[in-house]
Amino acid sequence: MHLLIRIIFMLSIISVLAAAGCGSGGPLTPYESFKNIQEALRSNDIKIIGDNITSGSRVKVENFRLIISRLDNSQIGTLSQFYKYDAERLRNIDFNGALSLYFRGEGKNSLRELFTREIVAADIYGKKAILRLDNGVELDFKKEGPYWKFDLSDL
Repeated sequence: MHLLIRIIFMLSIISVLAAAGCGSGGPLTPYESFKNIQEALRSNDIKIIGDNITSGSRVKVENFRLIISRLDNSQIGTLSQFYKYDAERLRNIDFNGALSLYFRGEGKNSLRELFTREIVAADIYGKKAILRLDNGVELDFKKEGPYWKFDLSDL
Protein backbone atom coordinates (compact mmCIF):
# COMPACT_ATOMS: atom_id res chain seq x y z
CA MET A 1 0.00 0.00 0.00
CA HIS A 2 2.81 2.42 0.89
CA LEU A 3 4.52 1.59 -2.39
CA LEU A 4 1.32 2.31 -4.33
CA ILE A 5 0.89 5.69 -2.59
CA ARG A 6 4.52 6.59 -3.36
CA ILE A 7 4.10 5.66 -7.02
CA ILE A 8 0.92 7.72 -7.34
CA PHE A 9 2.60 10.65 -5.56
CA MET A 10 5.66 10.49 -7.87
CA LEU A 11 3.46 10.24 -10.98
CA SER A 12 1.52 13.29 -9.79
CA ILE A 13 4.71 15.30 -9.34
CA ILE A 14 6.03 14.21 -12.74
CA SER A 15 2.79 15.17 -14.49
CA VAL A 16 2.76 18.61 -12.81
CA LEU A 17 6.38 19.25 -13.83
CA ALA A 18 5.72 18.06 -17.38
CA ALA A 19 2.69 20.32 -17.70
CA ALA A 20 4.66 23.30 -16.42
CA GLY A 21 7.38 22.69 -18.99
CA CYS A 22 5.02 22.53 -21.95
CA GLY A 23 4.44 26.27 -22.30
CA SER A 24 4.81 27.91 -25.68
CA GLY A 25 8.36 28.92 -26.51
CA GLY A 26 7.22 31.59 -28.92
CA PRO A 27 4.50 32.75 -31.28
CA LEU A 28 3.28 30.02 -33.61
CA THR A 29 1.53 32.47 -35.98
CA PRO A 30 2.37 35.95 -37.28
CA TYR A 31 -0.80 37.16 -35.56
CA GLU A 32 0.50 35.90 -32.17
CA SER A 33 3.82 37.68 -32.76
CA PHE A 34 1.97 40.91 -33.58
CA LYS A 35 -0.13 40.57 -30.42
CA ASN A 36 2.98 39.85 -28.30
CA ILE A 37 4.60 43.07 -29.52
CA GLN A 38 1.35 44.97 -29.09
CA GLU A 39 1.10 43.83 -25.47
CA ALA A 40 4.80 44.51 -24.84
CA LEU A 41 4.33 48.07 -26.05
CA ARG A 42 1.36 48.52 -23.72
CA SER A 43 3.46 47.32 -20.77
CA ASN A 44 6.69 49.01 -21.95
CA ASP A 45 8.57 45.69 -21.99
CA ILE A 46 11.29 46.06 -24.62
CA LYS A 47 12.70 42.60 -23.80
CA ILE A 48 9.53 40.93 -25.06
CA ILE A 49 9.76 42.96 -28.26
CA GLY A 50 13.36 41.78 -28.63
CA ASP A 51 12.18 38.19 -28.24
CA ASN A 52 9.70 38.71 -31.08
CA ILE A 53 11.99 40.15 -33.78
CA THR A 54 13.93 38.21 -36.40
CA SER A 55 17.66 37.57 -36.26
CA GLY A 56 18.06 39.95 -39.23
CA SER A 57 16.27 42.63 -37.23
CA ARG A 58 18.60 41.98 -34.30
CA VAL A 59 21.59 42.52 -36.59
CA LYS A 60 20.08 45.79 -37.84
CA VAL A 61 19.48 47.05 -34.30
CA GLU A 62 23.01 46.09 -33.22
CA ASN A 63 24.50 47.90 -36.24
CA PHE A 64 22.39 50.95 -35.35
CA ARG A 65 23.72 50.77 -31.78
CA LEU A 66 27.31 50.62 -33.02
CA ILE A 67 26.78 53.61 -35.32
CA ILE A 68 25.36 55.63 -32.42
CA SER A 69 28.34 54.74 -30.24
CA ARG A 70 30.71 56.22 -32.84
CA LEU A 71 28.96 59.57 -33.35
CA ASP A 72 30.71 62.81 -32.40
CA ASN A 73 29.26 65.20 -29.79
CA SER A 74 27.40 67.32 -32.35
CA GLN A 75 25.77 64.29 -33.95
CA ILE A 76 24.86 62.79 -30.57
CA GLY A 77 23.30 66.13 -29.61
CA THR A 78 21.17 66.20 -32.74
CA LEU A 79 20.07 62.58 -32.27
CA SER A 80 19.36 63.28 -28.61
CA GLN A 81 17.02 66.11 -29.56
CA PHE A 82 15.35 64.05 -32.26
CA TYR A 83 14.63 61.08 -29.97
CA LYS A 84 14.17 63.21 -26.81
CA TYR A 85 16.71 60.92 -25.17
CA ASP A 86 19.59 61.89 -22.87
CA ALA A 87 22.80 62.37 -24.91
CA GLU A 88 25.09 60.51 -22.49
CA ARG A 89 22.69 57.57 -22.24
CA LEU A 90 22.45 57.61 -26.02
CA ARG A 91 26.24 57.40 -26.38
CA ASN A 92 26.34 54.30 -24.15
CA ILE A 93 23.12 52.72 -25.37
CA ASP A 94 22.72 48.95 -25.14
CA PHE A 95 20.81 46.65 -27.51
CA ASN A 96 17.44 47.06 -25.77
CA GLY A 97 17.87 50.82 -25.67
CA ALA A 98 18.64 50.91 -29.39
CA LEU A 99 15.63 48.70 -30.11
CA SER A 100 13.43 51.00 -28.04
CA LEU A 101 14.40 53.91 -30.31
CA TYR A 102 12.72 52.12 -33.22
CA PHE A 103 9.48 52.11 -31.22
CA ARG A 104 9.92 55.56 -29.65
CA GLY A 105 8.03 57.69 -32.17
CA GLU A 106 4.42 58.56 -31.59
CA GLY A 107 3.43 60.01 -34.95
CA LYS A 108 1.28 58.59 -37.67
CA ASN A 109 2.74 55.30 -38.97
CA SER A 110 5.41 55.09 -36.27
CA LEU A 111 6.05 51.49 -35.22
CA ARG A 112 4.45 52.20 -31.86
CA GLU A 113 1.31 53.51 -33.56
CA LEU A 114 1.23 50.71 -36.14
CA PHE A 115 1.04 48.10 -33.38
CA THR A 116 -2.15 49.73 -32.08
CA ARG A 117 -3.90 49.08 -35.41
CA GLU A 118 -6.12 46.17 -36.36
CA ILE A 119 -4.99 43.42 -38.72
CA VAL A 120 -7.33 43.17 -41.71
CA ALA A 121 -5.49 40.57 -43.82
CA ALA A 122 -2.62 38.13 -43.61
CA ASP A 123 -0.76 36.67 -46.57
CA ILE A 124 1.57 33.78 -45.80
CA TYR A 125 4.14 32.62 -48.34
CA GLY A 126 6.08 29.74 -46.83
CA LYS A 127 8.27 31.24 -44.11
CA LYS A 128 7.30 34.84 -44.84
CA ALA A 129 4.08 36.61 -43.91
CA ILE A 130 2.69 40.04 -44.56
CA LEU A 131 0.11 41.43 -42.15
CA ARG A 132 -1.98 44.23 -43.64
CA LEU A 133 -3.28 46.74 -41.13
CA ASP A 134 -6.51 48.74 -41.22
CA ASN A 135 -4.60 51.83 -42.43
CA GLY A 136 -3.11 49.97 -45.43
CA VAL A 137 0.39 49.55 -43.99
CA GLU A 138 1.95 46.10 -44.38
CA LEU A 139 4.28 44.58 -41.79
CA ASP A 140 6.67 41.71 -42.54
CA PHE A 141 7.00 38.63 -40.36
CA LYS A 142 9.29 35.66 -40.85
CA LYS A 143 9.30 32.18 -39.46
CA GLU A 144 12.51 31.25 -37.66
CA GLY A 145 12.41 27.65 -36.57
CA PRO A 146 8.88 27.01 -35.34
CA TYR A 147 8.24 30.64 -34.33
CA TRP A 148 7.01 33.71 -36.21
CA LYS A 149 8.82 37.00 -35.63
CA PHE A 150 8.46 40.60 -36.74
CA ASP A 151 11.01 41.57 -39.39
CA LEU A 152 12.10 45.19 -39.32
CA SER A 153 15.32 44.54 -41.25
CA ASP A 154 13.89 46.10 -44.43
CA LEU A 155 12.55 49.24 -42.73
